[in-house]
Amino acid sequence: MTVALTRRQIIANVGGKLGIVRTGTATSLTGTTAILDVSDDSPLDPGDQAERFSGAGLLVVAGANLGYRQNVTYVPATQSITFASVTGLAGTPYYEIHLEPLLHRLLDWPVLIDEGLALIRRISLENIYLTGRGYYDLSDWTDIIGPEQIRRLYDVGPNLLQNADFFAWPSGASGPDQWTVSAALDRAVVKNYSSGALLNTAENMYQEVSRGFSSARVKVAVWAKMSAGTGTLEITTRLASGSAERTVTATTTSTVGALVTAEIETTNLTAKVRVTFSSSGGNMTVWAPMAYIMSQGQRRRVRPFTTLLADSAMKLFVPSGNAACGELALLLPYAGLGATATDAADAVTTAAPDKLIEAAVAVQVLAFLTEHPQVPASSKSEYAAALKLWSEKFQQRTRLHMRRIAKTQSVWESGELN
Repeated sequence: MTVALTRRQIIANVGGKLGIVRTGTATSLTGTTAILDVSDDSPLDPGDQAERFSGAGLLVVAGANLGYRQNVTYVPATQSITFASVTGLAGTPYYEIHLEPLLHRLLDWPVLIDEGLALIRRISLENIYLTGRGYYDLSDWTDIIGPEQIRRLYDVGPNLLQNADFFAWPSGASGPDQWTVSAALDRAVVKNYSSGALLNTAENMYQEVSRGFSSARVKVAVWAKMSAGTGTLEITTRLASGSAERTVTATTTSTVGALVTAEIETTNLTAKVRVTFSSSGGNMTVWAPMAYIMSQGQRRRVRPFTTLLADSAMKLFVPSGNAACGELALLLPYAGLGATATDAADAVTTAAPDKLIEAAVAVQVLAFLTEHPQVPASSKSEYAAALKLWSEKFQQRTRLHMRRIAKTQSVWESGELN
């Protein structure tokens, strides 16, 4: 099960299970320098020794006001913690007592949580090589701009366009290899893709691909972005004599990037298919043009394909300058975590299996404490024993996590193929 956890919840859960963090909500305040908590679930107990919390670290959160104080003073008789003044403290604030003050709430915990989540990403990482024209459907991820959105989980037959990725143009050429251009074209850098071609207004580029004399349905797709005006994708089937047989077009006016597609039927008389991109009224950047035969009989499974199917947090990125290889990783949405000392950053959520998160963060926290030069040797040995336990827990939960992903994929594939 996937649960949305806040960073605060991760700290409370992990810290509580490790015995180094206590949390509560104040029942009252003494100015901006003391918290009193006499609630039934208070971690403060009048039967405690003052040494239990004296010297600990303390996080206090009151609305948008947040403060972290170290070396606090605990008074068991009044169930109160006294600290250096926190600006804007009012109401009944949430607080955390950190019994290992070396593990700073605003400096070390955010980094260790990030490292724990990165650990989860690494166990779900797979490399997918996009040679051979594999197609992966990422249409649910609108922040990824590139050819990946039109790839359909299948190899749908040969790509008809040559040099479709606009790799380095030959010396002295006016455009990509295999393309005929109306004027010298500029290269363009495209998000999540290695390169594109820039058509100024009234410019065009086309490529003719020999089809052979047979009937089929051909689909062409290209990503295009306009500075202004209209961009056009035109597909024309041509006879052996060179004359046009029939033509279909599709257009875009998108200034943020859009997928433009069109389909055409070839006949037994079709000798070539010409694909043309043209711009009017503004500049047009085009990248990742692809053409393929819409033939069910040519489809076959592309492998590997595992983690993409687990939930919508997974993405495929093509590193800039290396369009032949994509990294498929479990990318957890935790942007905003980090050491920023604000309540807004503290409340950022991350979607992932909660037990796996807890184990991953616990491993990072314990590893940090066993290596910290200021932690006493006796405490280090205790942390080392706990680290062994939590490492085993993490491995066990990782195996369960990956089994669930595999099961999800199996169920999904059964429905997709039927």
